[in-house]
Amino acid sequence: VGSVSWATGVSWPEPFASLANFFGLVNSPFSILPTACVFLGYNFYRHEVTMTTGPLAVVLAMVVLSRKFVRKFVPARFRCTQHSALRWSIILAFLVLPSTSLTIFRTFYCVEMPSGERFLEADLAISCDRSDRGVQLVYSWLMILIYPLGIPASFFVVLYRQRDVIATLDEGTPSGLLPKQVAPLTFLYHNYKHGKKAVASGDRYAYLAEVYECLRRVVLCGGIVLIQNNGQYATTVRAAIGTILAFVFVFTTREYNAYVDPASNALAYAASWQNAFTYICAFAILSRPFPFEPTILALLLVVANVAIFALAAVQQNSSAKRLAEMAKREADLKKEIAEFERSVLNVVALNRSITRADRTKFTTTPDEMSSEQLREASSTEANSTEAKSTEAKSTEAKSTEAKST
Repeated sequence: VGSVSWATGVSWPEPFASLANFFGLVNSPFSILPTACVFLGYNFYRHEVTMTTGPLAVVLAMVVLSRKFVRKFVPARFRCTQHSALRWSIILAFLVLPSTSLTIFRTFYCVEMPSGERFLEADLAISCDRSDRGVQLVYSWLMILIYPLGIPASFFVVLYRQRDVIATLDEGTPSGLLPKQVAPLTFLYHNYKHGKKAVASGDRYAYLAEVYECLRRVVLCGGIVLIQNNGQYATTVRAAIGTILAFVFVFTTREYNAYVDPASNALAYAASWQNAFTYICAFAILSRPFPFEPTILALLLVVANVAIFALAAVQQNSSAKRLAEMAKREADLKKEIAEFERSVLNVVALNRSITRADRTKFTTTPDEMSSEQLREASSTEANSTEAKSTEAKSTEAKSTEAKST
């Protein structure tokens, strides 16, 4: 939502303009750092280089530290295994994807001044007609292959390669019991339907939902800025295409229904409608198909976005309560099992075939028994009584001996 304004070129009316600016800072938090005041000559091009090379350097450092021939020269607190390096690299890629992609796409967005000269929208001190802009555009296209396209593609490859192992898992399996080849990947699929239950219900490919989410974020976050970048109707065309894509994602999200938690599916569907409504409003403001008051539209946008946040808060609160209740039930069940194990001293099972005589013995009533069967039953009862009496006397003798000792 925060990136729609610069991706389409729309100027939001208040009060939604302030809310959109806040969302923009959430998408790209590093943009508020006063780097231009600290470093002389720091501009948006250098900011793009910093935002794109920084995560790559961190991943490279983790890969190097995970190698066996390097770990023996590194202090213990800085060592990491290859699995932990992969897990943290995936988490880092997930976190930096929106902000880094946003920074890369903004390199392509220029605004034209009345004088006819074009300047970079993200940094009006940079002219888009400079001779060195071509080098920066080549670098930006390379970073598009690594970040907006490379990260979702990498997620797809690592998940699809382990599809057979993931299909055999049970939902909710603790990470310590997972096969080692899928343990580092749990961040990518554990919130989505996966394993035996998903395969049985026809949701075999729901575990790939994070790839879809990455592509959706990249496209709606700023990918449309690459479409119709110049011309009189450039902003209107981008807003129209953004609206169409937002509706495509609305219906795809509804049909995919990939989350394990039904409340999360409902929230994702509502958030998709939020994006679509924002793009519709941007298209309406830019094209002005009929007269209307922009302030009323801005108020509707504020209400819609606040409602989504309220729904998310309620959903998270209910999920937290449900998880706490499940944890309490699990603890009570473990306690009951432990008490049952203490109460049962010995359980002996004997596996043998029952004979015809045994069946007759246990199924014949006393009135139907012969005199020989009655004598045998009486003898068995007498032996049982005598054995119990002997056992009781032995126990009493041992207790008396223990007390005297």
